[in-house]
Amino acid sequence: MLLEGQKVELDVHPDAIIVEDYCLQDGSTIYAVVGEAEQEKLFSLQEIINENIET
Repeated sequence: MLLEGQKVELDVHPDAIIVEDYCLQDGSTIYAVVGEAEQEKLFSLQEIINENIET
């Protein structure tokens, strides 16, 4: 995971990766960079984070 402003260089085609951003309770943003196989896990994680922010 990357904090806002950090950079990473990958040796894969850009279409082969997924980047999801997550806003944390402290207002900071993190970015998860993963392959297609991890996409469903990220969506589940985002739902949990959203539920925790709303409560």
